[in-house]
Amino acid sequence: MPKAMVTIMKLKIGEKIRALREQQNMTQEQLAAAMSITSQAISRWERGEGYPDIELLPSIANFFHTSVDFLLGFDYEREERLNRILSDAANSDTSNAISLLKNAAEEFPSEPRILLLLMRKMAEYQSQTDAIKLTGDGETLEYDCTANQNTALITDSIHLLKRLLHLDLSPDDRAEVLLRLITLCAAIGDTESAVNYAMQESPSGGSREFLMTFAYPLSSKNNRIVTANAALGFLRMCKLTVMQSLRTQEHTYALSVLNAAIAFYHSIFPEGICGPENCDLMHLYMRCANLYEKSGQPAKAEECVREAYQNAQIYKDLKQTGAFSYPKGIAEDIVIPRLPEAINVTFEELFAKLPIELQTRCRVYLER
Repeated sequence: MPKAMVTIMKLKIGEKIRALREQQNMTQEQLAAAMSITSQAISRWERGEGYPDIELLPSIANFFHTSVDFLLGFDYEREERLNRILSDAANSDTSNAISLLKNAAEEFPSEPRILLLLMRKMAEYQSQTDAIKLTGDGETLEYDCTANQNTALITDSIHLLKRLLHLDLSPDDRAEVLLRLITLCAAIGDTESAVNYAMQESPSGGSREFLMTFAYPLSSKNNRIVTANAALGFLRMCKLTVMQSLRTQEHTYALSVLNAAIAFYHSIFPEGICGPENCDLMHLYMRCANLYEKSGQPAKAEECVREAYQNAQIYKDLKQTGAFSYPKGIAEDIVIPRLPEAINVTFEELFAKLPIELQTRCRVYLER
């Protein structure tokens, strides 16, 4: 081999080993101990003053879940082969694609594209073969945990999904992996692991609440509670998003969206008794009142103020009752021990921000 090529290989191997070691927050001494060599050898490789024996390269590659080609810096050839494998798998039937990708996963043990496509093909095969078994009638379906525990496709999928969580994935890919893993853990009856994986997610945006809906047995009270919490979280996020995004929109369009949001609340809580969500409705109605007044529709503006006031009064009355239980429906299993004094802002504060003319007209109604 030409001397220049040997020098390049030395540098590339050393650079790759240092980068992989630092990614895992390892010291040279720790890597040396894992490889049963001296830390001085590691130091020489990383300085480009030498390179590992050829027999040691597979062990180093396996330790870092990568390939020998990657260590040697043959990235172009590696990328060509990866693309060929991914293309072949995409154009094969599900069973053959799984076999091809499993072999590729041994060659490229830390390549997310291979493992993610394998995950999706295995999920596709689960669907085709009805691999996840259920018991019970149409109304009280439950996972057949014993059967699912003995299904190789499910246990292999769980192993793959756990492996994927250790890789550097995009937020969307990570969310997909977690959702599939939580579902399969629940299917084999491992509720504790399913809940723990769901709790790894940030609570922002409702993602944790959404994942928790897949963690418990299908018909359990815990499942109903987390599903209800996820639905309520989604409802509140919709309200906040609508309120924020419509600030600069044309009045007619903004009103149509606000009225759709109000209708959504009423479809979930047809009796109009919804605790914290009564405050949400108060906010939505007051925003509508403001826009109707500015659009030259005073009667509708006054009607919205009355609706907002009624929701504020409902919430005020509910606070006096102590613990609040949602009425029959999607959230009926949720109990709030004590409603807070106010959520964000009071009716009086919102009323004071309305156009003066609207305040004057509505004050007669409010002071009755």
